[in-house]
Order: sequence, then structure tokens, then C-alpha cells
Amino acid sequence: VGLDFATDAGNTPGFTFDLNGASGSAATSAISGVTEDASTVIAAQAATDAYLNGVAGVGETLTLTTGLDDLTGTASDDTFKGSIDKTTVANSTLSPLDEIDGGAGTDTLEVAVLGALATADIPTALTNVENITARATTTVTVDSSAIAGVTSLASTQSTASTLTGAATTDVSVSGATGAIIVEGGKDVTVTDAAAGNNITIGDTTVNNGTVTVTDTDQGTGAIAIDGGTDVTVTASEATTGTITIGDKTGATAADQPSGAVVVNSTGAAYDPAGAAAQTGTIDVAGGSSVTVNQTAYSSTDDAATDTTGVTVRTQADVNVTASDDTTSVTLSQEDQIAAVDAVDAVD
Repeated sequence: VGLDFATDAGNTPGFTFDLNGASGSAATSAISGVTEDASTVIAAQAATDAYLNGVAGVGETLTLTTGLDDLTGTASDDTFKGSIDKTTVANSTLSPLDEIDGGAGTDTLEVAVLGALATADIPTALTNVENITARATTTVTVDSSAIAGVTSLASTQSTASTLTGAATTDVSVSGATGAIIVEGGKDVTVTDAAAGNNITIGDTTVNNGTVTVTDTDQGTGAIAIDGGTDVTVTASEATTGTITIGDKTGATAADQPSGAVVVNSTGAAYDPAGAAAQTGTIDVAGGSSVTVNQTAYSSTDDAATDTTGVTVRTQADVNVTASDDTTSVTLSQEDQIAAVDAVDAVD
């Protein structure tokens, strides 16, 4: 069993042995329960295979320096880490003049920025790096469409993000506190938790895959999506924010999604101090099928004790314009509830 572990480990890309680390523990574990019983040998070999399968493909983490770097990755999945300090430039470790070759494997460039990140900050000599992940204290504005081989572009922290990707690049945005814009790309994923953010996808260049938007605090924010195959929008805490899919002013057939469209919209919780209002409209054009579920309130618990006068929220129109390829349309809105002021109990 020990020989089996050593042989398989030696043939595993990215494996390094550390007697006091995880690999040492795995080696010890592999032989600790082995007896003359053949089943214990088989079990130990299976455990070795499971451990090494998890190690295979794990490459190195290479940290850039304040000088000019010329780095080449391994045959496994490597991570290159660089930082940019827009206040004190001398502290930056990532430079447009750095040369980074990821080699084989699926490699990642992680960029952390004190300030704003722009496309010009990314090294021009970036090759064989499939993933770019960025976070910044202010804005992230990156167009990776001209960087060969990039299959994933992500912004995980910013005050606002504008990302552009090639038709073969998955694009994702999360952690933005301001407006989110995505142009092009393959599969697009946006996760937003900031109140009232505007989210715009495909306004200039539509993407080449699915679109998934999850907005947990839509509020007054406008969600506008053009293009895509399957499009899914889940928006909660909505007030007057609108959702528009494939139906912008001047839209053409290319702006309409080609697959299934699903919209789940839930309004903000009942607020006794709020004013009467109408939720934002939902407009959808195109799609092979369209499903829209709209709920006025995420919670009406406070309405039961509201003696100040009922605050009414009206669900706005849902407009669906079918294309020649649309086979079904399903609309669901919450039933109207009669508004009655609460009264104090009388002894």
C-alpha cells in the first residue's frame, strides 16, 4: 500500500509531499488500517486514489512583485496574484508590462486594486490564463474580449462594474455597490445585494449564452437585459424598479432572448410609514417560453397592526410580446387583498 501511494503520488501532476501536512497525513492514513485482509488493502488503495484525484490539477500560487515580472505557470491549475495601488504606484505588484504565461491547466489571474481598475492595467503579455478575477475599492472597468483564451471574467467587489467579454467568456459580477453593466460574454451571472442598483446586460453587445440575475434588494433599480438564451431574473424587495427583457426602445429580434424566460419579482415588505405606490412594470419580448410570477409584498406582517391608515401597493402591468418562437406564456400575480385599517382592541 505504501508503494502504491508513492507510485501514484509521483505520477500526479501538482503533487508535493509534506510529512507534516495533508499529504503526510494521507500517506499515514493509507497504511494505518491495513492488515492481511485483502479488503483493507483495497480500501486503502481506494482512499489513496480519492485523495490524489483531489490533488491532481492543483498548481502553484505565484505572487507578483513590485518589479517587472516574467512568470510561467506549471502544467496544473496555477493562480497568479497581483495588486495595484493607485495612490502609491510604487507599491503595485501588477504592471501592464509584466509577462505572464499560465502554461497548461486552467489558470487564474487575481487582481486586487486600491482605486479603480481599467483594462489598461491588465498586462498586455497575458497568455494561457483562462480566468481573470478582480476586486477594487472603486470601479472595475475591464474589457477582456481582446485577450486570447480568457474563458471567465469576474468582478467580486467594486463601487460599480462594467465588464465586456468575448462570446466564449463567462462573465460574472457580485459585490458591487453601484451600477452594473455587462456587454457581450457567454453565460452572464449577476448577483446584487445593494439597494436600488441599476443592472444593464447586453445593451450594446448581446451575450452568447444564459443570463442569470439575482437581486435581493431591487428597490428602485432598473434591470434591463437584451439577448441571451435562457434568461432568469429573481428580484426581491422591489418598489418602483422595472424589469425589461428584450424590449428596450429600438429593440430588434437580436435583442430578444431565444430560450426560456423566467421572472420572479417580489415587492418589499409592508411599511406602515410608506406611501401608496405602484410597483415597476415588467416587460418581456421574445423567448421560447415566458413565465412571470409577481408578488406585491415579501411580508404583510406589519399591516395587521397598522392603525395609521393602510398603505396600498398596486402591482404594475406585466407586458409580454411573443415572438414567432414563443410557445407558452404563464403569468401569475398575487390576488388583490381588501385594505382595512387595524383597530385597537377594546376591553
